[in-house]
Amino acid sequence: MRTKSFDELFDTLAKCNVCANPILIASSFGGSKEACKRCGWKQERDDFDYAESVRYPNLVSLDRAKLLYAKGRKLSPNFEEFLDAFRSYGEMEFWYRDKRYGLTKPRDKYEFFEVDAIPYQAFDTIDEFVESAHINGILVKDIWDKVEKPYWLT
Repeated sequence: MRTKSFDELFDTLAKCNVCANPILIASSFGGSKEACKRCGWKQERDDFDYAESVRYPNLVSLDRAKLLYAKGRKLSPNFEEFLDAFRSYGEMEFWYRDKRYGLTKPRDKYEFFEVDAIPYQAFDTIDEFVESAHINGILVKDIWDKVEKPYWLT
């Protein structure tokens, strides 16, 4: 018996959980291979079980994604959702003014840095990061509406 290739696993037509656009999912595990072409949601089998939570691979909760889509807005995380994603994944990134920034916790400190640059800012707690992390003297939380491409650190 021939084993299916990865692409062949995506064999079932379903509706996107956010916008109802038709998408292909894998009948074996319920997830989508690609983000919905209409709204950007990446479907997972347990979306409805965790509708209020930010979970990989999406950066907003299903409930908020539906609200954003209904308002015609991008599925982009607010600062708190970015932090929720960080808490679950442990490494995040975003772009600001054409520079890439990262947040990690490799040991006992939270480290915030410009990717490929030195130095980095270190914080004992996530709350300290929220209240003190800055880019050129401006708090990250205060420029959040201007950041681009927030995502899991790659």
